[in-house]
Formats: sequence, structure tokens, C-alpha cells
Amino acid sequence: MATWFWVEPTQEGDVAFLLFAYRPERLADESVGEIQASMRGLAHALGLAEPNERMPDIGPRLFMHRCADALLSLDGTDYLLHVPIGGAWARFACAGGPVIVMVGLEPLSAGTPLAAVDAYIAEHTANRSLFFGMARADRWRNRSPMCEGQMTTHA
Repeated sequence: MATWFWVEPTQEGDVAFLLFAYRPERLADESVGEIQASMRGLAHALGLAEPNERMPDIGPRLFMHRCADALLSLDGTDYLLHVPIGGAWARFACAGGPVIVMVGLEPLSAGTPLAAVDAYIAEHTANRSLFFGMARADRWRNRSPMCEGQMTTHA
């Protein structure tokens, strides 16, 4: 699985995005259908909805560890999904900024530039193979002196 993350301005203000998609490369014994079923399972475990549905608030399942790593709790398990992020994205999430979490059912190569990721999102939103949800980092659990005073705003 590969991840992409970025912060961008929207009509509602800045938003952080976190996209999960599977890489086109797969093991010999894995089928596309099995991989897509796993990705759909991840989307459901995160409480995400299909693009034709209202974007849900997925609740307090995003935690920031030392303002560097995103941890996402999954329904039905005690495990956390760990995503090393850091930088401006992590500072934005630590400061309580909104995060849109997405899971794609179609492959996307690791290292794909953001312009192509935007095209992927548009295409797979239209064909309903992308799941969405809105989160905010749990502020009680992410209180860390490292996060204090590090958020900057865009003019």
C-alpha cells in the first residue's frame, strides 16, 4: 500500500489530505479482486463513505505521535495504522486542522506526482472507487510540547 499526503487551500480554508491506494505491483498469488476487497475493508474499518454519499465525520480515530507520525484506529481491531508523515502536514493536523482521509480501490504507483494524484481522485470519485471521510487529530492524545506554536497559516 502507498500513501500520499498534502495540505491545500479550499473554499472552506486549508485542508490536509491523506490518500491510501495499492501499488500496481502485487504478489503472484494475489488477485486484483482480493486486493480491492482488502482496500474496501480498510475503507469500512476507517468509517469512510463512497463519493455519492455525504462525507462522514469519522470520529476521533486520528492521533498524532510527536507531531510526526499519524496513527489511525481501525474499527474491529486493537491495532493502529501507522503513517510516518512529519513536516507541514503533521503540524497542521496537530493544530487541529481538518483531514480528509481517502482509500482508493484502484492502483496508483508510489511516487506518483500530485498532479496525477488529482487526476486519480477525479476519475475514481466519478466511478465510485474512492472512499472519503473527515477527521481531526484527537487533541487530548496529541498534546505535546513539540506541537505547540509550530503551526503557521497561509496568507
